[in-house]
Amino acid sequence: MENNHTYIKQQKKQPRITKRSATIMNNTKRQSTTRINQNMAHLYSKHQRTQIKHKENSPLDGLDH
Repeated sequence: MENNHTYIKQQKKQPRITKRSATIMNNTKRQSTTRINQNMAHLYSKHQRTQIKHKENSPLDGLDH
């Protein structure tokens, strides 16, 4: 009987996921990934721009990098 009681207690701790909450979770996940992708694209373009700048100002212009 004691064992059964603790099992029920453990089960109650977990939140019940309804279809609606699952959709909300999916949406937030999707939003965060797009935000991360946008940030990455921004950083990458910034990185490329600095690389181009370095290439232009490079004293070793004749040599291949």
